[in-house]
Amino acid sequence: MITDADTIVSLNSVTRNDVAAAGGKGANLGELRRAGFPTPPGFVITAAAYLRVLDENGVRAELAELHDRSLVDGADAASIGRQARTKIEELELPAWFRDEVQVQAFVIASDRQNDADVLAMNGASAALGLSPL
Repeated sequence: MITDADTIVSLNSVTRNDVAAAGGKGANLGELRRAGFPTPPGFVITAAAYLRVLDENGVRAELAELHDRSLVDGADAASIGRQARTKIEELELPAWFRDEVQVQAFVIASDRQNDADVLAMNGASAALGLSPL
């Protein structure tokens, strides 16, 4: 079970009870791995880590405001979405975050059984400027 202090965790540690922290895709991949299904190695960037990065960049309130504006009838949701995406793409990733991602990527690379293994990523990871190994 993921705790509030966890920021980046291996898929091996994620269960269906972790949807709020790991997202649906992360929780489902964790469950598949635990059940023995062939799934790529990977890790989850938790909601807590995402929010911490937003807070450290001072954009959490701005993104919340953009979200609220997008819900107003007649709002140009596409334009607002582009503004939010730009804010996320311009984030400075803190050293603690980069270090934790590198550790998890190293663990995955060290544990690979063959060259066919790949690192699974979700849209949030890509939006944060991370790329697969």
